[in-house]
Amino acid sequence: MKKRIAIACPLRSLSKLRLSQIYFFGVFLPHPLSHAWSVEYEKKGRLWGNAPSIPPPGLPDPSSASDLIYLDLGAGDGKCFRGFLGIHSCITLLAVDFSSTALRLCPQHMQRVCADAISLPFRDQVIDRIYAHHVLGHIPVERRSEAVAEMVRIAKPGAMIWIVVFERSDFRAGIGSHCAEEYSYLRGNGIMTHYFTEKELLELFSCCTPIYSKMHRWNMQVRGVSYSRSMIEGLFQC
Repeated sequence: MKKRIAIACPLRSLSKLRLSQIYFFGVFLPHPLSHAWSVEYEKKGRLWGNAPSIPPPGLPDPSSASDLIYLDLGAGDGKCFRGFLGIHSCITLLAVDFSSTALRLCPQHMQRVCADAISLPFRDQVIDRIYAHHVLGHIPVERRSEAVAEMVRIAKPGAMIWIVVFERSDFRAGIGSHCAEEYSYLRGNGIMTHYFTEKELLELFSCCTPIYSKMHRWNMQVRGVSYSRSMIEGLFQC
């Protein structure tokens, strides 16, 4: 039977997770993608900058916050929550990734759990807000809906789920070998990326209420060359 953490507010009084430790929960078979990401982090260290290119929705007013749990799913080296240092003590930041190598690079103010997005070790309806920044695009199509179902399962009624994925007009779409799913490409480092349409994203979260879904497009300059970036941001309420 899969073990699930008895997370409820306040988190530390029940699960007693220590900030200095990475916790491994659930039993899941090693996945080639997990190994690929771990190799990337081992070679390069922190892969991401100080903040996401699309900033996550803001935190609530600390004066009104009470025993909230925020989850960064596919946290990597903790990019999404890196700017949340020093927030109100009643807000717990939970970083989840299937690469323990990545989690070791997360800031120490996050609770860190090594687990798979399609089999999260948390009880139903315990998370107040979920952030999944460039996570769904790295999950194979046959498991993507399972990851969404897990997010919805652990989210409290009324909780928000924030999603960012790459869109098909991004300059990297088409780079790599084609996968079975259209607009999915496997690169030489072993990491697969899928490029979405807005319709795809909305269909994945058809069980939730869409608060907004919007496109972000801009040009990125690298050594005098312009590259088109394109992402979709969505906010959904459970």
